[in-house]
Amino acid sequence: MILKNLETNANIILSENDIDFHIVNSQIELSLDAIISCDAIVFRTDFINFLTTQIERIRKSDNPKVYLKPIYVSNKRTFLRLNKNVDGFLGENELKDIEDQVQEVVKRIKQIQAFSFAHSTSFHQRNFIKLCQFLWSRDQDLSPSRSRKAHIGYHYNFISYLIPDIELHQFIDFVQNMEKIGYVSIDLVERVSLCKKCSGSYLHFSETCHKCKSVDIEAESLIHHFRCAYIGPESDFKKDDDLICPKCDKMLRHIGVDYDKPSEIIHCHSCNHQAQQSAIVATCVDCGNRNELANLHTKEMFKIKLTEQGKNLALNPLSIIESSSSVYEQALELEIAEQLFDLLARQESKKKYAANTASYELSISFSTETTSLLTNSEIKTFAYEFKKILLNYLEEIDLFCQVSPHQYKLLLIAKNEQYIHQMLETLKYNINKVLNDNFNDPLHELTVSAQKL
Repeated sequence: MILKNLETNANIILSENDIDFHIVNSQIELSLDAIISCDAIVFRTDFINFLTTQIERIRKSDNPKVYLKPIYVSNKRTFLRLNKNVDGFLGENELKDIEDQVQEVVKRIKQIQAFSFAHSTSFHQRNFIKLCQFLWSRDQDLSPSRSRKAHIGYHYNFISYLIPDIELHQFIDFVQNMEKIGYVSIDLVERVSLCKKCSGSYLHFSETCHKCKSVDIEAESLIHHFRCAYIGPESDFKKDDDLICPKCDKMLRHIGVDYDKPSEIIHCHSCNHQAQQSAIVATCVDCGNRNELANLHTKEMFKIKLTEQGKNLALNPLSIIESSSSVYEQALELEIAEQLFDLLARQESKKKYAANTASYELSISFSTETTSLLTNSEIKTFAYEFKKILLNYLEEIDLFCQVSPHQYKLLLIAKNEQYIHQMLETLKYNINKVLNDNFNDPLHELTVSAQKL
């Protein structure tokens, strides 16, 4: 049965070897029952806005019988414009050409245990489960695709309908955390440089003056006069069409014999500052933020592959990423409010412990300027990750509190002085490394101190 022979404009159901194809010939929105009742959907219409709206509506459903539905289009150009966000295109081919593929997808979808998302399931957890199920049902990996329209310069098929484009970088971070737990494996494909403020990839690179940041700069060759060893900018030697050394008044005739040009000097026409090199600034076209190269945010783009643990999650979503939240739950058990922390610290000061042991209050703080280029969302993510780092140094009887994203208190119970001394040195070294690696900020004013209670 060839699609091009269909002469009706109405949406119809066609059956091929017990597979029901819902053929969409018009711009009439499909009902939920129509989507669930068919095995696959074929869009014959090439109205791209209608297709995008319908596919997004299907993928954002919370019913796996809907968001995992195989979707095809009958026009290759439309298929390419959709960035291959559908399962394939038919063109002039018959439905039987995709029967085997659809049967395999339907078979896999039926193996997924019935479930409904709990209210406590986070936005990223929900979409990660959908991703795992999509990869499982299609038996494939997922690679990033370049896109000039994407906020970070790349997008992922299927995910692009679930996650707002401007939040994709946050979901990528979440997938990396899932990789650490074991649900997926990732293979690095590319690293992209993003604006530190808005994570945009549309950057304009300019050479600027180190002193005043002006772009009104000019590169000029330095001339080295062999005879008197004088080195200066070429403009100092220029007299009409000749080169005359300003030190010894000799004419320079032949490069390589009388002189050479060992390097260049950058001259700023705005402030007259001179330097050997210019400063490269990346201006974000989206938000206008001027980023020093060292401050650009690097994001890894990677191929996503399901592991056996990820396949189990796809088949049994009720096991909802319990291990992904275990570290956070453990942190919640040890983290307390600042007021309660101060109360317990006062109580600890009155307790008596074995000889050479006591309770200590450790204070950690660093400059607020360190995270000044982060958005509020990124600051929350940083604070969460920072608390997970602190958790590695705490025992079950210890406690901590977050005063602010830049200040933390630790209550270390029944420790000796040597333990505290080593803890201080370890924290100073590792936190310095974290701040330098993430913010390239040697002036973060880190303070780590201990007080015996």
